Amino acid sequence: MNVVKCAVCARPTPEVFAQEHHPVPQAAGGTDMGTVPLCASCHANIHSIATMLQGPRASMAEDTVRTFYANNTAGVQACLKLAGEAARWMTLKKTGQLKPVQAHEDVELIVTVPAAVKRALILLGRDARDPATQKRLGLAGAVRAILIRYVVDKFPALKQEIQASQQQVQKNPEPSRATKQALARESVARKPPQR
Repeated sequence: MNVVKCAVCARPTPEVFAQEHHPVPQAAGGTDMGTVPLCASCHANIHSIATMLQGPRASMAEDTVRTFYANNTAGVQACLKLAGEAARWMTLKKTGQLKPVQAHEDVELIVTVPAAVKRALILLGRDARDPATQKRLGLAGAVRAILIRYVVDKFPALKQEIQASQQQVQKNPEPSRATKQALARESVARKPPQR
């Protein structure tokens, strides 16, 4: 039986009973990469204290935590830190400042590489093909595939999330920049002249 140590109270907890706390909520883009192992009691305490920090009893939060973890200074500090982070995220959600993260979001990267690397990437783009459709990937597609492969190799826990995002993109492909520009030109051309 595998045992993990609770990050707050430091008690050994059977892995099957341990809970994973997301310091960055999944709704805000948090992943299982940055979770904190906790016993069920400490996990409940953190969320209760986070709620307390947002209300009229906020001034009582530290004393309450000291009651839970009487002789455990590290436990008091860990609980207050995690509860404070949770309270901050809860406040952002309440005030509408926390926007849900989409499973797939295009991010434009500008990268400076040596000319030889650029030539190699162009060649890779000509040869690289999408395994599902056998279409050429092109330069951007080849770079995307290389980055995804590298990230999955370094962070295996993200593999399922990345695959789900890629499947979503295949079902609802984003139009290319050239297509968007052509559509914009076409809509401008169709507008009747203003009088």
